[in-house]
Amino acid sequence: MAAPAYISSIAPSAQKAVAGTGLHASVMIAQAALESGNGQSLLARKYNNHFGVKAGSGWSGGAVRLDSAEVRNGRSVMEKSPFRVYSSAADSFADQVKLLQGSHYRAAGVTSAATPEAEAQALQKAGYATDPQYAAKLIAIINQYNLKQYDGAHAAQSGSTPAGASQKKSVLAMDKTKIIYIAVAALIGLILYAAYTEI
Repeated sequence: MAAPAYISSIAPSAQKAVAGTGLHASVMIAQAALESGNGQSLLARKYNNHFGVKAGSGWSGGAVRLDSAEVRNGRSVMEKSPFRVYSSAADSFADQVKLLQGSHYRAAGVTSAATPEAEAQALQKAGYATDPQYAAKLIAIINQYNLKQYDGAHAAQSGSTPAGASQKKSVLAMDKTKIIYIAVAALIGLILYAAYTEI
């Protein structure tokens, strides 16, 4: 699946999963695209794991052991690792949010990051991935595919003004101008009327 098609297919799930959490949908979409190869990885296609989330000792669900590309001492190596198995892609997104809401990631500033770039850096700082370029790769994907459009409330908080809001401001500005115009016209009318009655 091509990247734009994959992004369109997962964006609603990402937006729903991050709602009210402080996380950015753009970062979650970028993570899924990067980790799953735009949904083409075996882990995503067969096991609905779009983030390459591993099955640690605290995981009670299904798991599968697959090859995993890791960076050790600056070198890329392949290792067999246990990964979580989900019944649906939506479950994968929901579980990713739970993971990032853990105390470890909160302490690193992942859930309180003001921008997608800051969240990506916080993920790397927290050791989410072994790739030293992980944050840079996420940011590149976000910019390449304009993923900030999926951030909704975050976009408004960061100063971006939605088209609807701009239109409302324009209407309000027009209304104020009309009110001032009417008030001035009425005042002139009163002055002319007063002058006329004195004649």
